[in-house]
Amino acid sequence: IEKPQTAFKRKPDNFSMEPFKPILTSKPHAKVPLHKSLEPRTDLAEYGDRLFYDNPYKVEIEDSPFPDQIFEKADPIPPKPWGSNPAIWIDTPEQLNDLVDELSTLKEIAVDLEHHSVRSFYGFVCLMQISSREKDWLIDTISLYDHMEVFNNVFANPQILKVFHGAQSDIHWLQQHFGLYVVSLFDTQIAAKALNLEKMGLAYLLEKYCSFVTAKKYQLADWRQRPLSPSMMAYAQSDTHFLLYIYDNLRNALIDSPSDLLNDVIRSCRSRSATQYEKPFDRAELGEGTSGWKNLVAKNRLSGQKTIAAVKALCMWRDRIARVHDESYHHVLPNHVIIRLAMSVPTTATAVLKTSSKVSTYVEDNAAEIASLLK
Repeated sequence: IEKPQTAFKRKPDNFSMEPFKPILTSKPHAKVPLHKSLEPRTDLAEYGDRLFYDNPYKVEIEDSPFPDQIFEKADPIPPKPWGSNPAIWIDTPEQLNDLVDELSTLKEIAVDLEHHSVRSFYGFVCLMQISSREKDWLIDTISLYDHMEVFNNVFANPQILKVFHGAQSDIHWLQQHFGLYVVSLFDTQIAAKALNLEKMGLAYLLEKYCSFVTAKKYQLADWRQRPLSPSMMAYAQSDTHFLLYIYDNLRNALIDSPSDLLNDVIRSCRSRSATQYEKPFDRAELGEGTSGWKNLVAKNRLSGQKTIAAVKALCMWRDRIARVHDESYHHVLPNHVIIRLAMSVPTTATAVLKTSSKVSTYVEDNAAEIASLLK
């Protein structure tokens, strides 16, 4: 698959070590104007000249009242029978604007994302799923990557409840790629934890409340491919199709609980939504990060000056290649191959290629350079 990110107008900057600055260009439903929301923080002097920024919707997220209906117990509304309403595919700006207009009239929506991180240094969102009580939509965020900010008209509207499951990564991906912020978030994972349910995963909630078994094999699918197969589209649709019904059941259980669980969940959802995406500052030469050479040495209990130097050199080479070609560390040179190379110390290109049964084209093309690093 050709890299779709090469067509994005806003290209990833894999070399900048500057902190992330929010990319939104307008601020609907604002309590604090945009220019004030984008002022850098002044309480981080220990970071020197680096400018850090708060979530530009922090005030709105923390102060806006949740919609009244979340506090009212009501009979759960069953979803449309599965298979009765095929998902609507959205891949043009005109369709996107019409969808935003339609969603703006609703009281609650369910949202999910499909992300890709193998053939990209920082990753990107490939698909957004949205469901109402009546319809399901699949938004092609690859085709619409540079048009998605219009969704703040819905996501930042405090009177529209946005139901996610396990939204921690979703919240940051929306900020990072599209400048989108979620006001009035209800996270069914947080609710399931508060209610002490047996499990907190979406697959468990789907089986418990909807008797629906999801196809787990698509959790790690390559969502860049177009067109999506019918089975992938069905899997994506199922992630949000039932979610408002699950929310109905969880909300009622929270209201029925003897303690103030509903407000506890709302507070936790506000906190999750108010977090700000921060770009990792892992410096390869210092061995920082979970995939840095220091962690690999410690985790694998490596010793010896030459072995440690080899791990460091390989990690630094991998970091440079991944940033230049917009690839993940794992795709360029997985951690376990780094350990094998550092332990076996191959001195020829042929020996490097024999270290693993499968290596990336970057290793194939640079095997001689890798061998020279290990001498």
